[in-house]
Amino acid sequence: MAAPRKVTVDQDADAGYLTLSDAPVRRTADHGSFLVDRSADGSPVGIEVLTLDRPLDVNGVLEVLEESGTGVDPRTRELLRLFAAQIAGLDARASRSAYERPAGTTGPTRTWCRTTEAG
Repeated sequence: MAAPRKVTVDQDADAGYLTLSDAPVRRTADHGSFLVDRSADGSPVGIEVLTLDRPLDVNGVLEVLEESGTGVDPRTRELLRLFAAQIAGLDARASRSAYERPAGTTGPTRTWCRTTEAG
């Protein structure tokens, strides 16, 4: 069974994050419109998109992941494409009413999470 993926979007920050692994982050590389968090062995832990108002360059992200020498497994490719589709068209000016407040928080929020299983 594949590990669950988690997509987190913070519209106030105009950013989205795809969690690929629950491994601790050891380093983060900045690639302009996205960041890649990596574990101690260099495998990707997560990808942060820094601008939701532009389409994610999936091929660019895959190229960066492949250059690391750890390779990109089919599951990661699928998750990345699904992530790009989920954040496509999100607008930082969207209504607050479209987002749920995380449990235990107070005040308005524009952050949402979705956890699903990928085949």
